[in-house]
Amino acid sequence: MRGMLRRVRGYLGKIFALDALAEGALPEDREDPDVPVARVWMSALLMLVVGQRSLRQFDEMMKRCHGKGAGGRPAGAPSERTVRRVFEWLRLDALRELVKVMTRTLRRNKTPLAAAGARGLVAVAIDGKEVFASGLRKCEDCLERTVWTVDRKTGEKRSHTEYYHRVAVCFLIDCLIPLLLDVEMVRPGEGELAAGRRLLRRVLKNHPRLFDVVSADALYGDKEFLQMILKARKRFVVTLKDDRRDAYDEADRLRKLVEPATWGDRDRKCRVWDIPDIRPWWKAPGVQLRVVWSDEKVRQPAPGRRRRGESAWVDSTWVWLTDIPSSLGPARLIWRFGHRRWHIENRCFHEGVREWGFDHCFHHHPNAICAFLMTMSVAMILVHTFLKRNLKEALRKLYTIATLRADFLGDFGRGFSWAEWVRGLSANGP
Repeated sequence: MRGMLRRVRGYLGKIFALDALAEGALPEDREDPDVPVARVWMSALLMLVVGQRSLRQFDEMMKRCHGKGAGGRPAGAPSERTVRRVFEWLRLDALRELVKVMTRTLRRNKTPLAAAGARGLVAVAIDGKEVFASGLRKCEDCLERTVWTVDRKTGEKRSHTEYYHRVAVCFLIDCLIPLLLDVEMVRPGEGELAAGRRLLRRVLKNHPRLFDVVSADALYGDKEFLQMILKARKRFVVTLKDDRRDAYDEADRLRKLVEPATWGDRDRKCRVWDIPDIRPWWKAPGVQLRVVWSDEKVRQPAPGRRRRGESAWVDSTWVWLTDIPSSLGPARLIWRFGHRRWHIENRCFHEGVREWGFDHCFHHHPNAICAFLMTMSVAMILVHTFLKRNLKEALRKLYTIATLRADFLGDFGRGFSWAEWVRGLSANGP
C-alpha cells in the first residue's frame, strides 16, 4: 500500500517527536559541518526503517532515486563516508536517552509492557550475542580466537586468527513492543559476565522504574550480579544448572518431599515442583531463595519428517532460581518468566539478524558498532509501534514487519524523498 512511509514519518513526529529530540539530544562535536549530526543520524535511521542492509546500498539507492545535489545525492544528504565518520564519535549516552524517552512515551500512551498473565510484573532479559566476525579486519576492541580449517584437497589442518565482537544486550520480554533497552561491548580480556554487570548497572540507573524482574541464563547466577539486582530492590529468575552443585543438589533432594503441580496442553506436558527455602551460596541475611523445577515433555516435529507432519515427544528439564516469594507469584509465573527469556533470542537476536541487520558490520569501529545497534533499537520501536498501535486491525492483519518495510522501501523508491524524511531539522545545525 502506497504512502506508508509518509504515514510513519508523521507518526514519528507526532507521537515521539523524534526529530526534535534528535536535534536537541545529539551534540555536535565538529566545527562548521556540511551536514548536521541530527540529519546524519536521521539518514541512518531511514536506512534501517526501509530495510537497507548496508550504507553503500542505501547511498546508491539515494543517488539512483533522488540524486540532484553534489555527488549525485539529494541536496544536503550525507555521504556514506560522512555517516561512518559521525558514528565513530556519536555519543552513546545521547542515543540511550532517545530510547529512554521513547520508552517513557509508550508508557504514557498506555502501551502494555506487562503481559496479561504476568500479574503486572515487567521483566527484562540479559544475554550475550556475537554480532559479526572477520578473518581480515580488526580494531582495538576486537576479541580474538583461533579457528581451525581443513583443506579439502590435501586434508591438511590449518589455523588462522579470527576477530569478532560480542555484546551484552538488555531486552524487555513478554511485551507487545520489542524494546532493546541497551547494549554493552565485551572488551578484550574479559568475559560476557563483566559486560553484563556494567550493562545491568547502567540499565538500573537509566530505567529505575521500568521493570521489576531480571531473567537471565545460568552464566549470570553470579554473586555480584545477583546482589546488584537485590540492592536495586528488583527480583530475579536465573536458570540453575549443575555448575552450582550445592543449590542444585539441595533442590534435587528437596523436590522429593514436594508434591508436583501439573499443567499443559496438546503440545506440552509439565510436572513442576515449587521448592522454598533454598540457601544462597553467599552471605545474604534475610534473603530467601526458591527453586522451581520443571520436567517437561514437548511435542516437536520428528527429525527429517517435518513435511509429513509427524512429531515426537522430547523430554527436557528446566530449573530456575528466584527470590520471588510464593505470595507474589506462583510457580507458574516463575515458569513463564523462565521460558519467556527466550524472547531475547527470538524477538531480538533472530528478528534482528533476519530483518534489521543485527549481524552486519555497518562500520568496524567500537563506538560505531554500539551506535548502530542503538539506532536499530529506535527503528525497531518505531516500526513495531506503528504496526501494532497505529494501523487499524483490518490493515494490521495484512502486514508483517517484513512486508511493511517492503512497502516503506517501495515508497522511498517511488516518490518519498530524503528531504521529506528530515523536514523540520535545521540544515545548518544548532
